[in-house]
Amino acid sequence: MTALMIGISSLVTVDSSAINDIGNIITSVLTLLIGYALTRRAYIRWRKQLYCYLCVLWISVIIINLTLVPDLLISLLFITLVIVALLLRIFYHIICLELIGFSKDTVESNKNITNIKLSPPEFNMECLDKVIESAKNQATDAKKQFHPYPIILAADESWRPWQVAENLVSPYLNEESGVIYFTFARPHEKIKKALEDKIKKSNENANKKWVENKLKNVVIIDCYKKLTSEKKEKKYHINLNRPFDPIVKEPVLIADPRNPHLLNKKYEEALQRILKNKKCSKICVVYDSLSDFLCFTDREIAIQYLRHNMYWEEKHNISSLYILRLGTLDKLYEEYLLWFANVVIYLENKNGKPVMRTSGLLSGPTCTDINYNFESINKNHFDYTYS
Repeated sequence: MTALMIGISSLVTVDSSAINDIGNIITSVLTLLIGYALTRRAYIRWRKQLYCYLCVLWISVIIINLTLVPDLLISLLFITLVIVALLLRIFYHIICLELIGFSKDTVESNKNITNIKLSPPEFNMECLDKVIESAKNQATDAKKQFHPYPIILAADESWRPWQVAENLVSPYLNEESGVIYFTFARPHEKIKKALEDKIKKSNENANKKWVENKLKNVVIIDCYKKLTSEKKEKKYHINLNRPFDPIVKEPVLIADPRNPHLLNKKYEEALQRILKNKKCSKICVVYDSLSDFLCFTDREIAIQYLRHNMYWEEKHNISSLYILRLGTLDKLYEEYLLWFANVVIYLENKNGKPVMRTSGLLSGPTCTDINYNFESINKNHFDYTYS
């Protein structure tokens, strides 16, 4: 480095004003680009590097403007050029941001993925089960395949949508099924406790070991702690070669919801673990809740991420449920997301009364007067066309 500086100083006559101008122009352009990158949540993976490079760049330029020593000017200009090269490398990755997808070597080529069979949703809730059963019967009569997934459940907290998700997951809590649970708004301990209670409810004499055995194929991707806890999180390592290793007592993966690429990586890790079980014939994926994810991350990358997941899950018969809180997103984004779901279930209030609407089912849009326990109020007129 020193020899290079000496060589440059011996060959170049330094004009300090020219160096100042070059440094100022470079700094101004890069500051503008860095400012743009820092405002895009999709580029969060490079945020620390960009801040670091920006500080070094500005320090170099300030010193160049204050000093009159030629050799030091050249050294600082060289440092500035190195920082520029590093920044251009980052900007190249930003411009060429790869599409979100799973690795073919780890997921797509896994032979066990072909064993996944489609399973009709079972909510154990009167109104939900009735509309699903009606659509299934219509598909059978018309000799068509009934593929309700992916399902979007659009509701507010008064409907307790997390209970709907827990009911959907319940039939998958066994050795021949797998569950991936994205949690964006609730601690993973609460979700795990709720699933344990579901298992204990099905068998009052169940002991702790029996319950843990039922949860072996459950992986929770926690997107909650990263934004709410300042303490260093414990890293959970999953032995992919031995998915039923008793050492793995907390099958939890920690992810930052502001980075859809990292989220996708954790999803792939969870799939790897579940697909190691050759007996696995069903997989259920729950996103609780989608609105919290979209509020924190970059919308453009998030939409791309969700489109990829919905397509992949439908293609491979994955039972997926997306919980969406009504009123939190722009109408354009909300309608765009609903377009990609096979079935959309709206739980809302109409004229002060709880109402359930469905779209995407073979019977067409329906509306039902129900209560918050998902029980129909008018037994004789369950479904009618929504207007």
